[in-house]
Amino acid sequence: MKTNFRIKGLIALLSITFFCSFSIAAAPSYYDAVIQDYIESQITSNYKKLNNVLDNNCVQIIPRGNSLIEENKNDLVEFMKTNAIIQRDCSSSYQILAKSNSLVIAVVDLNYQAYTQENFLTIEKNKKQEWKITRISKIFTNEKPADAVIVLNDTINTDITMP
Repeated sequence: MKTNFRIKGLIALLSITFFCSFSIAAAPSYYDAVIQDYIESQITSNYKKLNNVLDNNCVQIIPRGNSLIEENKNDLVEFMKTNAIIQRDCSSSYQILAKSNSLVIAVVDLNYQAYTQENFLTIEKNKKQEWKITRISKIFTNEKPADAVIVLNDTINTDITMP
């Protein structure tokens, strides 16, 4: 009877260890879902997904000339909500630059015909153990030397091609 109790106890302990090891291993990869939702929000203007993946204190930085434009979460979500685009004509990819158990730095590339929009994301695990984007640094780069990206009134115009 004592042996039967020990076997049941051992089986219960192994079961708990087995199931806990799966949940611990799965947690660090959840940031992938955050990145995928960010990409989808950018391509389809899904402001609800964007709102869900951004931390309440998230800041987006965009360089303009010799200065930086800073936007907060509410600005980003409201802009996307009021300026919805059905589908952006671009491809996307991302790469993890660095990661730990509570911090991930990734770059998301949105590749348009004339330029690439690089989005450097800082993703942190908050006190509730949820992965959230806390900072976005957005940089536009030309892919083709003959194409020009002209900034007019803080908007990008890619219809102009320079010889």
